[in-house]
Amino acid sequence: MKPELKLHNITTIEDANKYLRDVFVPKFNNKLGHDIHRFKLAFADSPDDETINYTLAVLSPRTFDSGSAISYKNHYYQATDASNKLICFAKGTKCLVIQALDGQLLVTVDEKVYALTEIPKNAKVSPDIDFETEKIPHNR
Repeated sequence: MKPELKLHNITTIEDANKYLRDVFVPKFNNKLGHDIHRFKLAFADSPDDETINYTLAVLSPRTFDSGSAISYKNHYYQATDASNKLICFAKGTKCLVIQALDGQLLVTVDEKVYALTEIPKNAKVSPDIDFETEKIPHNR
């Protein structure tokens, strides 16, 4: 660049700026530049929150047991539909547990998606049927 300014007898900053703006930049752009309107934008629209939530999910294969339940992270779950109605599957049915980015748990079987409802682990006694027995201290 410096030899080109010397070739045109440019010695001041003002003359250099005028030369760059009026001569050099247009000549450079005509030679090497491209029309930016000819190219489409490389950026896509960002996905909505719901798409992000389900795209960044953790998927875990599981198998339904004889009680139509699956175990996931030491908890037991059953599949329910949109109206919270229990959906039963045969023992050995393969499924895929989906833990969405927001923590929501879903299960998919044969390309259908169901909600997961946690069920309690088996208790030693049934509160509806069994009665608590009073412990009598033994005196010696």
